[in-house]
Amino acid sequence: MVEVVNKNIRSFAGQCDHAQRRVDSERAPTESLFSDRQLSVALNRLKTDLQPQALQRVQGVLSHVAEKEPLIKGFWEKLVLYHQFGYTLFGSKPISSGELLGGGIAHANEEDRRINEKYFITLKEQRAWQELARHLFSSKFILVATKSPDRIGRCELNLVNKKALRRVINDAKECFRPVLGQQPAETLMERLAMAQPLYQALEGRLDLTGIVLGYGKNNSLLYQRREELNREKMSGRIHETFASQGFTTAQHGLERIRELLVPQASTQAWGVHPVKFNGLNSCAETTELKAYYSKVQDELNHWINSSDSFLERILARFISDQDD
Repeated sequence: MVEVVNKNIRSFAGQCDHAQRRVDSERAPTESLFSDRQLSVALNRLKTDLQPQALQRVQGVLSHVAEKEPLIKGFWEKLVLYHQFGYTLFGSKPISSGELLGGGIAHANEEDRRINEKYFITLKEQRAWQELARHLFSSKFILVATKSPDRIGRCELNLVNKKALRRVINDAKECFRPVLGQQPAETLMERLAMAQPLYQALEGRLDLTGIVLGYGKNNSLLYQRREELNREKMSGRIHETFASQGFTTAQHGLERIRELLVPQASTQAWGVHPVKFNGLNSCAETTELKAYYSKVQDELNHWINSSDSFLERILARFISDQDD
């Protein structure tokens, strides 16, 4: 009996890979968003000097709000350093989310206030950016704050790389269509543009949320399974699907998922924060993601430390209409 249960548990960990292989076999092969070639494209974006025409456009835009440029620079520095927005602007991460401190938030003490304002976007910075954004148009990106805070005093700020989002959703469209319909990428972008929080726009589905945040399909499916098992645990019963996979209780399944999903991130502790997620160690998708994000992180750090045109390059990338 023990041998049968262990066999079923091992097969549970492989179900996501099996589902992915089945879907892949039913469509023409497409290049991964996180392949070596896509990595080369991302690194070239960071290494390429600003073109004079792009620089002139950016300088012209900044001239409208010269006195607020420090606030706008602080806005983007926080997003790139602490909230993974650089991976979405220059790389293939479909969506990155940051936190905006809303009005009236209570700080426990001065140190608490200082730490919050170091890592999170302030209303002053957000308003300075909004004033500048009126003079900008981006065909490649959506940057929007939610209307209502998810937590008291905070709300969500989402940056969407439209091209990357369309590709990652197309690669998993069988997962997204039940929630978002026949044109899932366009529907999601419409919802986000209307200032819906990401989790709400995806109707509370952790698997879909993880996929669009660039954590990998297999890893995200396990997150969703964990959420379902948590619900089973709360109800005090075990669904027949989970029982058939060898789990005697929901807690049994949760413990196994906890063993499978282990922290994945670079160990670099300075500069641009790594993309952190829990993933399957044995999964090729996880290995590819780790290598991709680590190399983009290295290049972002190198660029930030060696460039004196941080804001200009960020804005030039944001408003660029050139094909990647």
